Amino acid sequence: EQDTKEPVTEDSPNADSWQAALCREWEEVTAEVEAMGVRRAIIRTGMVLSTAGGAFPRLLLPFKLFAGGPMGSGRQWMPWIHHEDEVGAIRFLIEREDASGPFNLCAPNPVTNTEFARVLGRVTRRPSFVPVPGFALRLAFGEVAELVLKGWHMLPKRLEEQGFSFKYVELEAALREMSTDDGAMKFEHRFRVKAPREAVAEFHLHASALKALTPPLIFVQLDTPPPDPLGEGDSFTFTMWVGPLPFKWGSRFEEVSAEGFSDVQTRGAFAFWRHRHHFIRIDDQTTEVHDQVEARLRPHPLLGPVGLVMWLGMPLLFAYRARRTRKLLAG
Repeated sequence: EQDTKEPVTEDSPNADSWQAALCREWEEVTAEVEAMGVRRAIIRTGMVLSTAGGAFPRLLLPFKLFAGGPMGSGRQWMPWIHHEDEVGAIRFLIEREDASGPFNLCAPNPVTNTEFARVLGRVTRRPSFVPVPGFALRLAFGEVAELVLKGWHMLPKRLEEQGFSFKYVELEAALREMSTDDGAMKFEHRFRVKAPREAVAEFHLHASALKALTPPLIFVQLDTPPPDPLGEGDSFTFTMWVGPLPFKWGSRFEEVSAEGFSDVQTRGAFAFWRHRHHFIRIDDQTTEVHDQVEARLRPHPLLGPVGLVMWLGMPLLFAYRARRTRKLLAG
């Protein structure tokens, strides 16, 4: 864990940083199992290239909106690994009875941040020259920004010594394999509420829940009185006011059952939007709410950036929704 041109392997000395200290604390949590005779293989993973989640979809969004480019100096190294190789390497270590100790899970050809942006721009056919200044990232994210502003020329020395064979060793091949998807973005969120599943489902099927679960900085105005409660095939439209700016949104309810339902955007900022609500019974008085959202941005000069801002705010939005749901149903 060093910002250096020198390769970093499992044998390299520990860096003197909060990231390195946190990593050591994580790894030490499981150290006691070795005294019990249990084999312990420790994985240290580079950025996993997957459109299903993690850091990569957030790096990809600016490129889709023609605003991609290097972060900070661009000279920092970015160890990466294709999601198929990540899964394959973990299975390999599980099955190898002689594999123990730390293992770097990353492709054998790391690249600099500038090179990563250049290749991603070429694969997505988007420009890759819009830089993100380091000071802006530090102002926005504090010390966490160092995770992307400082890099590690990490190599999978021990993994290759054990005989693991990578499927994707070059960045461009890995990115092109993922470029065959439909551009969908995915988000998931789970929380539990002290209320019966029936009560949780009924609450969410009333249009009044939309206003109750919307953050106070956003004003929601229903354009037409919707059915109450909403059922299979029902739809309604509303206007979201973000400050002085109005945005129209239409929803249609599908797959409605006691276990959940989906609301699908019929009009709005996204090219496609589907929000699946799952209500999972834990016991008679406890329900787990599992939200799954799938969306695609519009290639539009106004709605594209609006959709991007909305998507980046999803973690905050659903954290607010969870807190409000608990208060309204369990209070």
